Amino acid sequence: MTDLGQLLSRELNPDKKGTYLLLFSLRKSVKVKIGRLGSFKFLQGEYCYIGSAKSGYKRRVLRYFTEIKYLHWHIDYLLQFAEAKGIFFYEDYFDEECIAKEFLKHYKPAAKKFGASDKKSFSHLFLIKRR
Repeated sequence: MTDLGQLLSRELNPDKKGTYLLLFSLRKSVKVKIGRLGSFKFLQGEYCYIGSAKSGYKRRVLRYFTEIKYLHWHIDYLLQFAEAKGIFFYEDYFDEECIAKEFLKHYKPAAKKFGASDKKSFSHLFLIKRR
């Protein structure tokens, strides 16, 4: 487990809302059923997930860096097999679509509509580096 004190900025109000980039790694390739989205094969490597924290960043970060007991979001299903490494937080910024479009120019989307089933973007999950 990661020390949450090292992850959460003491200067940022934990109730602040915004958009985040979650960095995590898969030590081995896995096939995972992602809720109603379907089953996908995820390759071993480093990933970035783009999400929003509309209820405050601390609550969302705690979810990713502790054991997830209730699978709700697409990312919850995948994190059962992954290790969260870090998070970048954009305070008061809510344009996940813009960030996803930029990532699509440079990285391979890992699964169609992942984290974006209610959005126009292709995916909010990207394979950053394959091992």
